[in-house]
Amino acid sequence: MKKIVSIVLVMSLFLGFSTNVFAAAGDRQYEQGVQIIENANIAIDAKIALAVEQADGLQSDYLSKIRSIEQSEIFKLEQEKESLKAAVQSGSYSKADVIEMNKKIAELEEKIAVIAKKTEINVTAIQQDIEAFMSLVGTGTDVSNQDLYAAIESLTAKLNSKSNKYVAATNVYVKQLDVVIKDCYDVTLLMSNDAIEKAGKKGVLAECSWKLVRFGHQWVWIDPIRIVGRH
Repeated sequence: MKKIVSIVLVMSLFLGFSTNVFAAAGDRQYEQGVQIIENANIAIDAKIALAVEQADGLQSDYLSKIRSIEQSEIFKLEQEKESLKAAVQSGSYSKADVIEMNKKIAELEEKIAVIAKKTEINVTAIQQDIEAFMSLVGTGTDVSNQDLYAAIESLTAKLNSKSNKYVAATNVYVKQLDVVIKDCYDVTLLMSNDAIEKAGKKGVLAECSWKLVRFGHQWVWIDPIRIVGRH
């Protein structure tokens, strides 16, 4: 009887030890899988941060180009005004001519002021259109991709409607922005899928959690990873 009891005790200890060993090994595997997900999310966040910075730079450049387009016209008017001022100061013209030139100078100054004001109004309107777009999509709740793309196209049309002179600059801006967004989307999706597959082999069940990220005037779904369980 004692021998039987001893055998049972030994077997129980062995089985308990084996179970603990396997459990510990499984926990280590799971922890490694979790680390894979965490590392991937850090890399994804870094990629997103870089893309957002690039998108903000493109938007800033775009608004600067809009100002430059209008300022090029102002520059021509300023040159004409300075030429007239020099003529007045030369003393080579009659009193009647000087009166006419001063009148022309005043008209040019008024025109320059009008264009400058219009430029700021247009830039402000563009910024308001962008803000309205952001407000429309908000955090992305209840906004479908179809609605999102429709809003993007609507904004592009609004930007171009401010002036025919802006069309080329707007099209370049939107094209460059699309490249930044597509690269970020494709790369982060690949990173997510790769990490999910590798973590899955370690017993970690994970999925793309998707979050809305602002790129300039656009909002796009990007896919960091969320752990949902274990195998």
